[in-house]
Amino acid sequence: MSITEIERAEMVSHLSAATNPRTAETLMKCVLPEGRAHLATRADLNETEHSIRVDFTELRGEFAELRGDFTELRGEFAELKGEFAELKAHIDASLAEHRAQVESTLAKQFRVSMLVLASFMVPTWTAILTQTVM
Repeated sequence: MSITEIERAEMVSHLSAATNPRTAETLMKCVLPEGRAHLATRADLNETEHSIRVDFTELRGEFAELRGDFTELRGEFAELKGEFAELKAHIDASLAEHRAQVESTLAKQFRVSMLVLASFMVPTWTAILTQTVM
């Protein structure tokens, strides 16, 4: 049975009148407002300890499952890393092939441009030289 704050205040007031206020305050600190039923017993503590142990056992099992999941994920990541390495090698080879094709095409275009330029320059220089000689 718990007491109300009004009852508690009345008790402090009567104790203060009977003794000094400091003693009444000390005594009221010792009196539990909820009563003794609110205190935990050894059985309560043992039950709580058992419950905590069960919870920790469950947590250990869940952590073991998570470790297994992480091990599985590591394997999958290693697999993906290998696939990415293969893909990178394929892309590098493809880029090298395309680079060689572009360089070859540019070399051909350069040769054709030089031939076209030479084909215009030879008649032009020939005409200039023949006119200066005459």
